[in-house]
Amino acid sequence: MKASPELARNLIRLIVDLTWFFDSSDDDVVNLDDAVKQTELIGHCFGEQSEEDRQVILAVVAEMVDEAPSPGAREFLEDLPVAMGLVGTDDG
Repeated sequence: MKASPELARNLIRLIVDLTWFFDSSDDDVVNLDDAVKQTELIGHCFGEQSEEDRQVILAVVAEMVDEAPSPGAREFLEDLPVAMGLVGTDDG
């Protein structure tokens, strides 16, 4: 089964937004251990994707950088590809 490009894009945005939530929330909002586990799971899932699908994820993240609502969100999004293992540290 293949997802439509629009569905895939929306799901990627949702997953990235959840990662930002886990990363930026205080301990009184979400348990730190749970946040780390979920972020690692997201990174693992992203890492399991084909190179073609990783490129789609990177393109969506690049769109999100351009639309970032704050400097903190922008920095998070710019760092996300390396943090999630989508690119190597020497790729960008």
